[in-house]
Amino acid sequence: MSPRNTAAAILKLLQDTSCHRLLTTQETLRSLLTEITSELSSSDSSYDLSIEEVPPLLDIFPKLGHEKEEDAFQPYPSGVRPPLDGVLIYLHSSGSTGFPKTIRQTFKSMMHWASFRG
Repeated sequence: MSPRNTAAAILKLLQDTSCHRLLTTQETLRSLLTEITSELSSSDSSYDLSIEEVPPLLDIFPKLGHEKEEDAFQPYPSGVRPPLDGVLIYLHSSGSTGFPKTIRQTFKSMMHWASFRG
């Protein structure tokens, strides 16, 4: 979600998509997150929202940019293939005429996007 949205707009997008977990960077978005929690507590305290800090990139990839061929490699585990009509991600409109609206993207639509040749 764009951090240029208002706290009310972000909460609407979260609620519209039944999202209860927000991964963010508190250092750069502290004032917006404060507004979101304030807006949430004054509007609908029953909506459960967890705001969590994204780990630093070097915690996730400690050898990023310094890998060597002899370094151990652990491939990402494969999982169960989701149904093609299931939602992969949500985009949102600009909100230029009001609150932004959610735009769902299915696994199938994203596979089609990925197959385009440039």
